[in-house]
Amino acid sequence: MSELILLCRPEEIGEARRHGLRIACAAWCIGGDGRLWRSPLPTLPKGSMMAVFGGLGENTEPLRADIAAECRRLNISEVLYFPSAPVHIGKLGYKLYIPASTALSGGSLAQRFACESTAFIEPCREYFALPCRSGNGVPISAKQLEIFSASAQCRAFSPELGCKYMLSPAGAVLYDDAETVGRKVELLRKTAVERIVLPYVSPSVREFLRKYL
Repeated sequence: MSELILLCRPEEIGEARRHGLRIACAAWCIGGDGRLWRSPLPTLPKGSMMAVFGGLGENTEPLRADIAAECRRLNISEVLYFPSAPVHIGKLGYKLYIPASTALSGGSLAQRFACESTAFIEPCREYFALPCRSGNGVPISAKQLEIFSASAQCRAFSPELGCKYMLSPAGAVLYDDAETVGRKVELLRKTAVERIVLPYVSPSVREFLRKYL
């Protein structure tokens, strides 16, 4: 069974921990100097993970030592790393995971995660002009989604992408809600992904937690 992990900002931890899932605290980033920077921390629940953002995956000894020192200080043994580019920073006395995002506009989640151990459920809400040869959409607001919905002529769920879509003469929209977050979790569990990371900041994720867990 895949483990669900809540990715939380420091100020969200108190509220998020009531769901009973392991916490990954998003309090660390790699600065322009290539070293580890940290936001003020609350008391972390036992078994929490570090979540580190940014950088280009610099495999430098000072950065590796910074992360290892934080792990020792906080008694943390596992780190999630979200790099700005898909490269590896190495590890030193801790387990390091680089989550793959579920935000796809083509292909299928089953193929994408066939060989991945850690997934990041990244709820989408994007508009695509048609035809869209680049495959890249534009993020839209909840209000813009509501406006688009009023003129949509086709609505359905894409089992390949694990999200819902709407079509109209103006283009297409891909979007997630609590239901599709749950479907993504089910699909990722079927592909034997070991760790599924859920961003607590997402309204769709919080609704999923309330409705289904």
